[in-house]
Amino acid sequence: MDAAKMVQAFTQTVPSKVPLSTLEKEYNKKNQRMALSHLTQQHQMEVNERYLHDVGDSNLAWGVNDHFIDLMVMVTDGIGLHAIIPQSNPDPSYVFKLDLYQWHHTWKVKHGELGFNPVGWMLYIGTYNQEEIWMVMALQSFTAGKMASGTNVIEAPSSAMTQQHFCMLITLLAHQLHAGGFKDMQIWCRYPEKLTEKDMREYMNIFVEMQHLTITLDIANAAEVVMHAIQNANGHFDRGHRLVDREVHEMTYREVRSLHTKIVSKYESFVCNALDEWLEDSYLQDNAPIMIAVQYGQNQQICHPNSINKEGNHWNQLH
Repeated sequence: MDAAKMVQAFTQTVPSKVPLSTLEKEYNKKNQRMALSHLTQQHQMEVNERYLHDVGDSNLAWGVNDHFIDLMVMVTDGIGLHAIIPQSNPDPSYVFKLDLYQWHHTWKVKHGELGFNPVGWMLYIGTYNQEEIWMVMALQSFTAGKMASGTNVIEAPSSAMTQQHFCMLITLLAHQLHAGGFKDMQIWCRYPEKLTEKDMREYMNIFVEMQHLTITLDIANAAEVVMHAIQNANGHFDRGHRLVDREVHEMTYREVRSLHTKIVSKYESFVCNALDEWLEDSYLQDNAPIMIAVQYGQNQQICHPNSINKEGNHWNQLH
């Protein structure tokens, strides 16, 4: 069973209720077998009464002197890569890791208000400064500032896009990366008729990186080796020369900025030139790609009186 089917099977399991007291007992007894058994299906934790405190209890003293962040969710309302474009000069070590392998990754945040239903609309595309970066196909009205209507409701087992829609977004990225001259990005079919990951690997090299050959080959032999590797995309050159899956593209600020500009300016023409079969469900016409950044802060302290300006400057260098 492939990873996507495993994720789908898990998300379709009926959640089982587990008391917090049970988890505490298993933890204290170091019951590894029971801990592992919980991973086979979804669970809903019930907090026992003895763990709760009345917020009006006179013995409780509430303090707000210190501030901590446990979760940050940034939802942009404009087409493009705004979530990873700094407002001020970026840090020289800026790097965005574009990850095209984990497209079946699902949105895990439970208490983050996105402004829309994420089911079937989200694509995990990598990491930036310890943040997860997601591309979402939001309604055109959402990008116009109408926050009440982010996405249509569609039938899907999880937040992950279907393979067909994933391939459309991959093609969009490949087009704009190719136009920007990103690391010899090539496209052999502008709009593939078959929208599967296998076909994407055949029609564009966005998934692979050819390592430099370490020995001299005559022209005819080199052409044969390279074309065989590209056409088969099986991970290896003949005669020991490797074709390596580039599951993660490390992008500089200049490259990200270029990709952002091209998505903003070229998305409309990309949709207009698509095959009729691509437009049947109005997925591309009714929606536009926006970005979401999420970071789990792990109770990181913020807004300390002695470092507010420093924190603000650091934020502007990141977003």
